[in-house]
Parts: sequence; structure tokens; C-alpha cells
Amino acid sequence: MPSKLARRPWLRGIVCAVPIVLVAAGCSTPAGSPAPDDVQVPVAVGLRRDQAGLAQAVANSANPSGGQFLSQLTAQNIATTYGTNPNNAQEALKALQGAGFSGSLDPTGSIITGLMAAKDAEAFFGVDLRLVTEDTVQVIRPSSPPSVPSSLAAFATEVAGFARSIPSGTATPSAPATPNLPPCPPPIALTARLRTYYGLDAIYAGGNTGQGLKLAMLEIDQLSQPAITLFEKCFKVQIPPVTNTIVADANPEAFGDEAEESTLDIVAAGLLAPNLDGIQTYQFDPYTSMVFALNDAVSASYQPDGPEILSTSIGVCEQNLQGPEISIMEWILNAGAATGLTTVASSGDDGSSACYPQTKDQASQYPGTSGVVTALGGTEFVGTGGPRPSEVVWNNSPAQEQAGGGSQVSRMPKPSYQNSLPGPNNRIIPDIALVAEPADFGPIPVCKNNGQCQMQVVGGTSATAPGYAAALATMLQQLRKNNGAQLRLGSMNPMFYNIAASPSNSSVLNDITQGTNDLYSAGCCTAAPGYDSASGWGSINFGGLLKAYESSAPKS
Repeated sequence: MPSKLARRPWLRGIVCAVPIVLVAAGCSTPAGSPAPDDVQVPVAVGLRRDQAGLAQAVANSANPSGGQFLSQLTAQNIATTYGTNPNNAQEALKALQGAGFSGSLDPTGSIITGLMAAKDAEAFFGVDLRLVTEDTVQVIRPSSPPSVPSSLAAFATEVAGFARSIPSGTATPSAPATPNLPPCPPPIALTARLRTYYGLDAIYAGGNTGQGLKLAMLEIDQLSQPAITLFEKCFKVQIPPVTNTIVADANPEAFGDEAEESTLDIVAAGLLAPNLDGIQTYQFDPYTSMVFALNDAVSASYQPDGPEILSTSIGVCEQNLQGPEISIMEWILNAGAATGLTTVASSGDDGSSACYPQTKDQASQYPGTSGVVTALGGTEFVGTGGPRPSEVVWNNSPAQEQAGGGSQVSRMPKPSYQNSLPGPNNRIIPDIALVAEPADFGPIPVCKNNGQCQMQVVGGTSATAPGYAAALATMLQQLRKNNGAQLRLGSMNPMFYNIAASPSNSSVLNDITQGTNDLYSAGCCTAAPGYDSASGWGSINFGGLLKAYESSAPKS
């Protein structure tokens, strides 16, 4: 069975019904009725800042051939050097608060996020908020893209948000104290297979199973502790402690009635890094912009005990994002990378047609197309002889319309580390790929709000991002022993592309040369020797990657 991201069509880009958008590009004005006056809507304001300067600082710190490799800034460094004038930021915040806004500046002093009653937002921003029905859900959306009001023009460059779902009045049932748990399925040997195939055995032998590190995850599901407990019981594994943050006053009804995506993400990470200090999930209304979840997760990473790696299995068709929304998220992601946060994202389960069913044409999903994010494609194992199967591009067609995401088409500019790649002058994804085939991953518990649980085979690239993040945490733990306890890796893409140019890259990159992720005759993409948009540079040998970082990272 496909993962939730693939099962909910409105998460894959239906025009005018995409939840993780401001207003879908090309949509007509929403009809519906006026939004209820007192409902709180999320609002984000991007202040005037040196975004290009910050991006260059990130590029310098990520360049393994440069003198600033793995250098880190603090959020205060960013605020002082690249952020908004603090007086202007306070003036903007004061103006918003005077209009009924409740919120705060991010730690870089350049992004304001918070909540505002619909009637106040309409008055201050001059925006028309409408209540429309999407997939039987009541959703507030602006009738047209909002713009910076004249009262903020001296301080701000973009605004985003204003969309959210609202409760229907039907109470969401709470899980009973004793859920109905199914019997355990036969054990699977995937964990041992992954550790051997991806070069993790020696890292684990050194006692590195995630201690001292934390992961953050973006989620659109509630957290199901019964499902996690059942997974631990059935598979005799330990899952790190999980805490959950509800983002932007999210409507509980928006999360559906079962926890599948979040459980998959958590157990995929726990299988490879069982002793992480913790996993912090950020649960956001899928009808609300990802800006708010990203901001909360990245802001937490600035704290001394904050997460070092951020994983998201949630992405959105690029065509359905407004420019201001992308600009704000790019600042947030670059600021995180500048402080050493590594962000990894699923490239999606719709092959090279990331906006399907809106269109079957080539497309990509964000935030995987951000230049500072590592985009993960999907593979599957073939062959059963011994611990060394081979990998091909994951593609479940024609039985199911699913394949690992990857495309030559993107709205985002081509980052300098991709300049050597032939093709268009835009961001190309994925960067790397890991196993995503549901049959390889096996069953996990999926629990509903009514306490009914079942074992369900899930997977897709929703498993690759958290799995990669966890494997990376074990590698970083070992790297810190030799190169400094505070070391963080930040944006890793330049390192991958630098390794790929080396004659000895096969010790790090498992090149994938078979398969295609083309589902709808979009004309892309087929695996080939070297880089391709079906599998990126291939999958990772983390033991080899560790050695590459050990030889390049500054010593403490």
C-alpha cells in the first residue's frame, strides 16, 4: 500500500485544492463565503534582509575545497551580518501587534510569524479571506495573493500564510487507553541489510547509534505512541523518545483519522539510529503553508540541545507555491544551513511528474529543490543472494502509479555545485537515493484514532528521508569523536558533487544504472552511469562518506 503522501491526492498538487500553498498558481478566485471574523489565521512577514549574502556564506561553508568548510554561524551572527535592522524589525512587529497580531520574530530577527483574527488580517493587509470547501474540509484562503501593506513597506518585502482549515464542530475521537493491537508479523531482516549495504557496519561497531544527536521531522499526522510501542514490541527494537509540537494552532481534524506517515518516518529513523537523544516532530495543518513548520523546526535547531538534522517527507508541487512563500522558506533553510543544520527531503512518489494529477508533465516538489536541501530519490533491491543485492530505480508501475521523484524541471535556480551537469539552467533533483520499495521495507503498525491498529506495508520516499537522516546521525556521531563535539555538517550537496568528480567516488557512491522513474511518458528520467534524475548520484556508502569528511573537516 502506498504511503499517505501518495494516497492523499490533494497533497500532490491538485489545482486550487493544494493544502501546502498560499493560493495555487493559476487558480481562479475562491468562491465560498466570508471567513469567520474571529478565526485565527497564520501570518508570516519577511523583512528586508541580505538574502544573497547569507546564501553565499552557506555556499562558502559547504564547499569542501574552500577555507571556510564546515564553519558555522550563530543565529545572532546571521541577524547582525545579514538580517534586518533591529529597530526596523521592532517597528514592524509593533505595527502588526497594534493591528491585533500575536507572534514574534525568528531568532535571526528577519521573519515574523504568528496568528491574527481573520477580520484583523483583512483590515490590516487588505486581503479578502474566504471560507471554501475542499475535500469536505472547511478551509480559509485569500481570494488573491496578499501583498505587503503600505504601513510595512519600509520594513518588509513579502507576506505569506492566511490559509488554514477550521474544525467542523465534530469532535475528533481520542484514542482509547487500550488500543486494539494486531498480532506481530514475521520479522524482517531489513535493518541488517541496510546497515551492511550502506556501509554502516563499521560505524555501528564503534558504538555509534545516534547518542548525543537529535532529529527534527515535519509531519501532517498526529503522533501515535501505541503504534510506536507495538513496533518496538514486534520487531524487538528501540525507538528514540519522540516529542511533538503543534504548529500554528493547527486544526486537529486536519490530520485525518490515522497515523501512518508519522509512524513510518519515526520507525524508519529508529531502525537505523535507535539511540538518538530524541526525535522532535512538528505537526502542521496540511492546508497551511509549510513556512510555519519550517520556522519552528529550524528555530529549535539554534538551541544548544536542538536538532542537528531536519527531515521532511512532506513536499509540495513547486507550481503551487507563490514567490513570497518560497523566498521566506529559502531564508529559513539557508539560515539553518549556515548554523550547521542539515536538511533532507523526500523527492516524492510520483516519479518525474511531481504535480500529478494536476499535470503529468515533468515537475519537482519543494523543499527538495532548495539548493541547500538534499533531495532523496527512491531505489529498490533486486537479487536475494547474500548481503549485497543490487539497486535499481524504484518504480511500481503498472501495478501502482508510484516511483521515486526526480526531474529536470524546477523553478529554483541551478546551484553552482550542479554547474557541471548537462541540461537546463535550473535545480535538478534528486541528489542521491535510498531504498523506498514498500515490499523491501515491510509492514508497520498503523493506528486510527478509534484505537484500531493494523499492520500495513508502507514505504516510498517517505521512508528514505528519515532513514538517511538517521544513518547520517550515526556517521556524525563518529565524526564528532575525532573532529569536535560541536561539529555540524550543514548543506551536504557540494560535498556529494565534489566526491562524484573524484576517480575514487565508488567508495562513497553506489552508482545506480538501471530503471526509470517515468510514470506518465513525461520523457524523464532513466538511470545511467554517473548522475541522472532518476537516482541522482546513486545511494550512499556512509563508511566511505565518513572518511571523506574526516579528511576534509577541520580538527577541533
